[in-house]
Amino acid sequence: MRTPVRSLAALAITAGVALGACSTSDGDSSTANTNSQDVFCGLLLSFRATIDSLSDDVNSGDPAALKDVLQRMVSQSGVLHERAPDDIKPDVDTYASFITQVDALFAGKGYDIAAVEGDEQAAAKFAELNSDAVDASLGQLRAYADQDCAAAPVTPAPPATS
Repeated sequence: MRTPVRSLAALAITAGVALGACSTSDGDSSTANTNSQDVFCGLLLSFRATIDSLSDDVNSGDPAALKDVLQRMVSQSGVLHERAPDDIKPDVDTYASFITQVDALFAGKGYDIAAVEGDEQAAAKFAELNSDAVDASLGQLRAYADQDCAAAPVTPAPPATS
């Protein structure tokens, strides 16, 4: 069984990879669908920044830092849920449920990783939360980011002449 520290660090890496390719579109955003997608992709980028900080917060061993990042992820996943297009909403919901349950588990132990690791029941619950469904949802988010949120290639500006 993976320890919570390793699992959270793995989660941070996996989620970062899943959301890493997402960026806002530079295309025409005159339609409501495109604008909505741009907003959602922007939210995914913000969520990715939070996930990127998760590894540092886990490794710091600071309960306050872990509490801050997990609660930020819960809040952001709620906003993602509200803005998610229908085709990706089930995966956002799965991930939002997961992170809410992880936050509750760690809150019950004062966001102290050692306390979770030292409690067989809490460690088992954490391992149970890291399900195949969560992994599958992260895979779907990765695919969505790659296919629907990828930025158009940017053509560099010509060098300035004097």
